[in-house]
Amino acid sequence: MAASSGPAPTGVTAVAAFLRVYEPLEAFPADERASWRAVAAAGPVPAAEIAAREHAAAIRALTALPPRVVTDLDVSEDAESPVGIILNPPAPDGRLRICPLELAWRSLLALEEFQTDVAPSVLPAFVPADVVGAASRALARLVLERSTLTGPHVRSSRWAVPLAWFAAFQPSHRQAGSPAESPRDDPAVRALQEHEADAERPRPAVRRPAPTLRFVAPMADARRCVARAIASVRVNPTPLLPANDLEELGRWLEEFHARSVVELDYGGLGTLIGDAALAADDSVTELSLGLADLRADRAESGVARLAAVRDHWDEIRAFEHAS
Repeated sequence: MAASSGPAPTGVTAVAAFLRVYEPLEAFPADERASWRAVAAAGPVPAAEIAAREHAAAIRALTALPPRVVTDLDVSEDAESPVGIILNPPAPDGRLRICPLELAWRSLLALEEFQTDVAPSVLPAFVPADVVGAASRALARLVLERSTLTGPHVRSSRWAVPLAWFAAFQPSHRQAGSPAESPRDDPAVRALQEHEADAERPRPAVRRPAPTLRFVAPMADARRCVARAIASVRVNPTPLLPANDLEELGRWLEEFHARSVVELDYGGLGTLIGDAALAADDSVTELSLGLADLRADRAESGVARLAAVRDHWDEIRAFEHAS
């Protein structure tokens, strides 16, 4: 029941984006650090592969009788090892940073959110009442047990990226290797192009990597960007980017280690949008310029820029209802 992204083994793709926090090793309890070192030493699993496993596990859990909540055990090949994504490539300081999946926690939160999106009379058609009740009790226990800890480290959004997420980044945070940087430098893409150019040569099963776009920012930068965004919308409030959304995002970021790294991953949205549109995507830039206009009391220009970003993502979100 957790949102996920990436091409799953079934061939189904969940169209979702992710906001992740990667914390340095010292942020984790001492008894967990050796396990995380072992996970890193075994070789980091790409985020897209982890997301594909997560999506497949979510489908299995949702179609089970009765439906159940996904846990980390559903995506792990080793029940003894923790499950998470290693920041790759590492940040310039070379520190090991990890984003735990925390699938059970995220699934329980997703189910709670789902309950608010449908009428109570309709909910049993999707999830039996006893499953909902058990999940609510499990979430209450989890919150009580983890009240002094951070998390979840991952947020997901289906069919679009929330405008508030863009506010945590600047254009300079665009990850090298994203579509606007070097789409032809990917070895897998180059191999595919070479084989397609030679009709005489037998074609091996080379799959074009799913297009994606990532922004990666040091935690200090992300917090600073959000604080600046809050200041901007206080000068000129707009329903396009409510201060409450930005303040809630800021509180979430404050929970994590100061030397964490924040990542915006377009995830499965890249498959929906396509390479050309990803390369041309300037949502972070336009939102930054719009906030700067609001801060400088150029309200009309700022609102126009924010509205353009909103409209762009509304067009993408509309695919959810396409037949």
